[in-house]
Amino acid sequence: MPSSAPGWSIYPEGEGLVHGTPLNEMDGRAIPLKKALDLSAEALVQGEAIPQAARDLLAKPFIPGWLYRLMGGFGWKQQAKEYGAKKRLDARPYRP
Repeated sequence: MPSSAPGWSIYPEGEGLVHGTPLNEMDGRAIPLKKALDLSAEALVQGEAIPQAARDLLAKPFIPGWLYRLMGGFGWKQQAKEYGAKKRLDARPYRP
């Protein structure tokens, strides 16, 4: 995984975004997460089920798919470089 600032990750799950950072210290990417948690908390306090609106907010990725793939490729290349395998990424041992 690429090195990153605390609280940031390429992974779209909430844990990947939060990494234990207090929600009040997070930036704008956490707005849907905070809103979903607020909606859920209000419903649970009233003894109701978690609303569909909260589920819908959490169903959306926190970053676009193209950015996730771009950063994933970057992380893959960084790890290969760290382990001395960067030149082998393009190897095609199955081809004659």
